[in-house]
Amino acid sequence: MASDGYVKISKRGDWPVIYKRAGKRGTTFMVDTLNRIKDENTGLPKRLKTACKSHNEAKLLSEQYNIRLTNQGVGGFTLSKDDQADAERALRILNGTNLSLLEACKFAAEHHDVRGAKMTISELVKDFAAEKERIKATGETRGTRRRTLQDYRHRHGLLARDFGDLSLLEFDEVKHFNPWLKKQLSQGHLINTTKILFNYAVKQKYLKRNPIEQSLPKLAKKNPTILRDNEWRNLLLTALHTDAKEDILATATLGLYCGLRPESEIGRLEWSHINLK
Repeated sequence: MASDGYVKISKRGDWPVIYKRAGKRGTTFMVDTLNRIKDENTGLPKRLKTACKSHNEAKLLSEQYNIRLTNQGVGGFTLSKDDQADAERALRILNGTNLSLLEACKFAAEHHDVRGAKMTISELVKDFAAEKERIKATGETRGTRRRTLQDYRHRHGLLARDFGDLSLLEFDEVKHFNPWLKKQLSQGHLINTTKILFNYAVKQKYLKRNPIEQSLPKLAKKNPTILRDNEWRNLLLTALHTDAKEDILATATLGLYCGLRPESEIGRLEWSHINLK
């Protein structure tokens, strides 16, 4: 039995605890936080006792305390009245979003005053392309070869086409990127080039984190095979018809007829390596 004639009516393990007392003027109830709440500065228990006129009122207050503890932590019980009112207004704004006040605060702090707050996807794509051209002009070849830049322009262009007016802070992997990705071809390449684009945004301090967190899909390992006659003919014909745009004719020819590997050998060839005789 609690003090002042109150009797515990909550189940074992329930928090906060609800007490009941029958008096001359009727039955009253009390919600007690016991020692679960502690002052963050002193570490001492901060016990809250609130009298209620009915059992329903006590249960509602108990639920509110549980929600406050979940969303705001112990600090929610040490706030001033103004801060508590502000927190309750914020929770009303978040109602229905499945976001806690803590999650919303973390996001706001993470993205507060970043340079990309007003930058759009289209603007980022243009900024990235301009930076690549600037680096290329210095003589740097890594990541600035013609084929690589063409690939960036194509894949980043797809992103800008569908999300160009969206701000960087609004772009979300689950809400925007994943549904869009399912409708595209070469999904692995799109994941890679999109992550590269947003890594650049983080490097330039337009964002504080890359919104694309997923890894590249794992490809099943296949044993090497030899192209059939119709396959190598189709490869050469495609290379001939698309050479001006795709620039793969030389690579395909050297790979097919000389047995050179595209990445480790063909890409490193120089004229000094060729015996014209």
